[in-house]
This record gives sequence, structure tokens and C-alpha cells, in this order.
Amino acid sequence: AALGKARHDMHRASGRDAAMAAGAAAAAWSAMESLRATVLRPCLLDATQLARFRREDFNAHDLAILAGALARAELAPDDGPGGGGLGDASGGGGFAGVLAERLAAGGSGGGPGLTGR
Repeated sequence: AALGKARHDMHRASGRDAAMAAGAAAAAWSAMESLRATVLRPCLLDATQLARFRREDFNAHDLAILAGALARAELAPDDGPGGGGLGDASGGGGFAGVLAERLAAGGSGGGPGLTGR
């Protein structure tokens, strides 16, 4: 129920809050298989969409938490809505594009870089 509420309010969440909600969804992934399609996966995808459209609100740490949550849930860049919601790493749309952009910029924007510099 809590993740459903978080998902409903995701559009108003901070980058940190979205990353934490994604982390909670990923932590529940293995234990709550019955909720994967209806609650957990949509929560993860909503968090990635927030990062895509409000990338300036996400620092490198938030993006790392979100990427870890996606990895823990074994969601690939082509697992988003319509097959392309997470995007590809070519720097185009989607979450993978946000990560690629941040890496290319040396992690600038809201905190320490993803490259550790």
C-alpha cells in the first residue's frame, strides 16, 4: 500500500525520495512476486521517468541508487513502457540516456560525479 501511495505522488517527489522509493521496490522484488507487475515495476519505471524529465533534481548519488534498484530488479534499458521507457545509453531519451549524459559530463550536476572525481 505504501509503494502504491508513493507511486501516486511520484511526480512531486524529490530526486532522493524517488531513488528511495525505487530502492524499496527493488528490495521487495524477490519477496513479493505477486506485486511485481502491478506495483513494483510501475514504481521503478515511474522513478526512472521522473529522473528523465527532472534530471536536474537528481544528483549522482540518487542516480546510482536508482540504477542499483533497476539492476536488483533485473530491469534492462528496453524494459520500459512500449519497450523504450528506460531508453538506451546512446545519450537519447530514457534513464540510460540520463546516466550516459551524467557520465559524459563527469558527473556534474548536484553532487560528486559518477566517475569518482
